[in-house]
Amino acid sequence: MKNLKRILVVLAVIVSAGNVMAQSKKELELENENLRLQLELMKMKANQSNNAQQQQSIQQPENASIDGRIVQKLSRLQELQFKDPRKLRAVGESSDEDAQDARNFAELEARAQLQRTIENMIKDALDRYSRKTQMNGAKNKQSKKEQITTLVSKRINNGCKIIDYEKYYNPSTEEYTYEVLVEYDKQGVIGLIEEQDQTIMRNRAEFAKTMQEVFDEYEMEKTGSTYSMRKAAAENAMQQDNLDRQANRDARVRQQEADNAYRKMESQQNYKLKSQQQLNNVVKDLQEKNIDYEIINGTNNNR
Repeated sequence: MKNLKRILVVLAVIVSAGNVMAQSKKELELENENLRLQLELMKMKANQSNNAQQQQSIQQPENASIDGRIVQKLSRLQELQFKDPRKLRAVGESSDEDAQDARNFAELEARAQLQRTIENMIKDALDRYSRKTQMNGAKNKQSKKEQITTLVSKRINNGCKIIDYEKYYNPSTEEYTYEVLVEYDKQGVIGLIEEQDQTIMRNRAEFAKTMQEVFDEYEMEKTGSTYSMRKAAAENAMQQDNLDRQANRDARVRQQEADNAYRKMESQQNYKLKSQQQLNNVVKDLQEKNIDYEIINGTNNNR
């Protein structure tokens, strides 16, 4: 009977151990399955992120702004093109396996571009000036305008000078690229036009004003502002900066005055508290002395 009980106990232990092992195996399989699902989910999220980045890179080129608009980066010479309000400038660019040819072609392009720009400006200014002064003879006026434009633009093409250039080399194409910046003085343009027409010479102030209008409109078209506008903006910014500085100084003065008043009040309050404390100590001392006196006096009377 005892042996039977032992056998049953052993069987129960074995069965229990088997159940535990089966349960542990099941839990392990379940855990592995959860881990696999988590890994699959992580891979899926990673793929979605990569796809989104690729899609974004396709939609937004390197030169795109934050809002997706294409921003054409200007070269150093292109940024210099409108830096001096007294000058008219143009940039030419050319590439060639021969460095000298690349430079020559870039210079020719810059001169031609400046000549075309000034030709259009002269024609526009002459048309405006003619309307303002009510010059007669449309046929003669057109012929004179063409003559002046041709003569002046040729002299400007020959007279404009190179003020700066950039040189690049591309190993993959084995080509040199040149950027050339040329310029001509605005007042020189006006002077050349005046030399060709006595009417303009006699009323040069009015023509100079008209020509400046054309210069400003061209600059506005290319840069979004004129020199006068940028100068006024700079002056306004300087004035605002001075106002801000003065406001800060005034604020510091008011703060200093408030701090001084607070320290003065605090000092007076501390003085009052200290005086009151001293008075309280004196009264307390007198009271203690009076008590001692009464005690001594009472003792003497009892004697």
